[in-house]
Amino acid sequence: MFGINKQQARSDEDLILLYKDTPDLKYFGELYTRHTRLIASIAYKYLNDATETEDAVMDVFEILVEDLKTTEVKNFKPWLYSVTKNHALK
Repeated sequence: MFGINKQQARSDEDLILLYKDTPDLKYFGELYTRHTRLIASIAYKYLNDATETEDAVMDVFEILVEDLKTTEVKNFKPWLYSVTKNHALK
């Protein structure tokens, strides 16, 4: 693939598996970077406040970095939506 490194070509599910199999945060970081805007837009939808949304994005990062180690995720985007929405509604 021209101009795309191997990490960018990996699916979300592949990145999750690589993250679970190694202690390397680069796989999680790529996954998180891909979806930061989605997390922010979901959080803002429920919080309606820019500062609270920024905090929620960081909180979701902390939740995901731990939960992805132990949770079986087959469809990442719907799962991510649920995690983000549940956090925002707390």
